[in-house]
Amino acid sequence: MRDEVHGCDKGAGGLTVRRIMIVGVLMATLMSALYGCDAVDKKATEPILTALAAKYGQSFTVYALGDRIGRDTATAYVFSDDDPTLLFTARVSREGTLTFENYAYRKLCRKIENITSDIFAQYGFKASCYATLFGTSADDVTQVEIDLQDYLNETKPEAVSLSIAIEEHELVIATLEQVYGEIYAELQHTTVGSTLHVLSEADYEAVNQQIQLETQLFDASRLKMFGASGDIREIQLKYDADGLTSTTDDRFETIENKAHGL
Repeated sequence: MRDEVHGCDKGAGGLTVRRIMIVGVLMATLMSALYGCDAVDKKATEPILTALAAKYGQSFTVYALGDRIGRDTATAYVFSDDDPTLLFTARVSREGTLTFENYAYRKLCRKIENITSDIFAQYGFKASCYATLFGTSADDVTQVEIDLQDYLNETKPEAVSLSIAIEEHELVIATLEQVYGEIYAELQHTTVGSTLHVLSEADYEAVNQQIQLETQLFDASRLKMFGASGDIREIQLKYDADGLTSTTDDRFETIENKAHGL
């Protein structure tokens, strides 16, 4: 079993975590401005933190407030104090009842993200991604430390969906087939659907840490919001029992020509 990387460069230690938290403060400010909320409204956050602590026996921190569903439900983006790089969503009613949270689900999906990034790295790619599962839901994941392979074997989700950002690299079909084939095998032959975003070295460095704090599948416009300023190549790829396929018929020509500078 591969060692899991928990969203940051182990060698950077506390410095990397501090950088991530600085990025987090900037994102929190932006989100608060977008939703018209104060940075952290103690009155709104206390019920969420209390409910989560009671459920999991851990301490949590509200990273930013999100939308309100009518006047009865408050949304927050939260992290466990044990891992400030993993954000999840929590909602609480006016009465203080936790109506939704996806902490265990996001911990499970982070394992998929780590596997994906690790396999790309083995082939010389720098990659960051966000993962979600189709054919299942956050309510189906109730154990924080659930084994990924056990879960996939028991629930058999329809597919794993990935938004992947990679640093500019020579793209060869045969190599991508190997990368996706290994991801597919690691995920117990679950169909893998993805959008591969190819960025310049500078743009990849600009967005990498923000992706670690992502709470949804991202696209090129979201990467631009994170700080990417150059061109972003988007390639739709799927791997299933039939192998690697694309939503565009000219994927082989496009990737091969780009790899050879044509």
